[in-house]
Amino acid sequence: MIDIVRFQWDRIYTTNYDNAIERALTQANRPFKSFNNLEHRDGLPSKRTEIIHLHGCAEKWNNTNFTRSCILSGDSYFNLDGIKHWLEEFRHDIERASIVLFVGFSTHDFHLNEVRGSGLDKEQSKEANAKLQELVTQAEKRIRDLEPGYQARRGQQVMLEFSKFERN
Repeated sequence: MIDIVRFQWDRIYTTNYDNAIERALTQANRPFKSFNNLEHRDGLPSKRTEIIHLHGCAEKWNNTNFTRSCILSGDSYFNLDGIKHWLEEFRHDIERASIVLFVGFSTHDFHLNEVRGSGLDKEQSKEANAKLQELVTQAEKRIRDLEPGYQARRGQQVMLEFSKFERN
């Protein structure tokens, strides 16, 4: 993940509740600002990478915001009013981005499927997938070149199947 966050991302959207992206940015010496889904940006975006936790951020939950912020069960999907401003930003970013990388995204997230389908044409999608394939190939090579047992001590490696990312 550290290799991915080294790129000059304006914004990273995640449906994960944890702080893995923040930790990777810290290790990569990249400045960032993290937002829980109910928070609003105060002013214009800064030069720091913004991390938007669309389903909530566990570190920022408390007794007063948890039930509105944690998007987990079927019931919570019916109360998305608090994150509409981020979904609009997400839609705008997809429309203007040269590459969009989805990590931790589920097709069950209907509110994100709606946004995701709005911005890329077939040619842009193929180009983005080619760039992503190159990045993952480089990362896979680095993993293979590590000392024996390095990856095994850190968990199971899962390879992506890129043909599933392309639109027909």
